[in-house]
Amino acid sequence: MNVQDLAGNQLQTEGPVFTVDATAPESPVILVAYYGQAGSLMPLFAFSPAAIVDPNPLLVIRAEFDTLVEVFDAEGGFLGIAQAQDQGPGLVVHTFAFAESLDPGTYLFEVFSSDLAGNRSVSPAPFQLAIL
Repeated sequence: MNVQDLAGNQLQTEGPVFTVDATAPESPVILVAYYGQAGSLMPLFAFSPAAIVDPNPLLVIRAEFDTLVEVFDAEGGFLGIAQAQDQGPGLVVHTFAFAESLDPGTYLFEVFSSDLAGNRSVSPAPFQLAIL
């Protein structure tokens, strides 16, 4: 880098090198965890579209390491931030529990992940969940 002052003096220096992270994280992947029967100890997992009886499902979301995962409804309403649980090589499993039981009906959810540089992923196709 060349620097010149108002008197015309020049200085050539090795300036700091910056790397700008402009790459969005991979799109998160959603599964739903639920219990098939009351009192069951082992959760079952389903991909979209899922139809379950449990009104208290848990969204299980695989996302890149060091990302923040946000959950939205189909209208773009913010539902909350998924909590990081288990960190593996290059990825993290996040979970999202709904604040209240879901009434019977069909729901669509979207998730986005953001990295430390503020880059935001593209949402995968909405996750469809039917509570029977």
